Amino acid sequence: MPKGPMKRDPLTGVSLGRIGRDLPEEDLTLEGMFDRIKLPDCDLFCVRSIAAATGYSPQYLMKTVVTDPSSPLHLHKIRGENGLTIFATSTQSAQVGGVVFRNKKAAVSRLNLIKNFTDIGG
Repeated sequence: MPKGPMKRDPLTGVSLGRIGRDLPEEDLTLEGMFDRIKLPDCDLFCVRSIAAATGYSPQYLMKTVVTDPSSPLHLHKIRGENGLTIFATSTQSAQVGGVVFRNKKAAVSRLNLIKNFTDIGG
């Protein structure tokens, strides 16, 4: 039984054990943490922090925004060997991407409403 809380990577929030098992050595620091050196423009490396910056819940971000091929959100994906994926972006990109995606969805809803209204009347 472990004593104390699980040690987590401060950038990603992922346990150090999982990062050490899943990511190749070139993506780790000497201390075994995720190395952000390859992504100097990014400052968000955790789904929760990216979701907060976009204004969406982490669940909605992953199910809808990330999977939508027309999503304006610019994300780097660092894939581990055993299913771990670390998402990375900048705060500004997440904020702008969230606003643009929200506006796009609202515009589509308005167009559908107009289309349904004209179908009823015509």
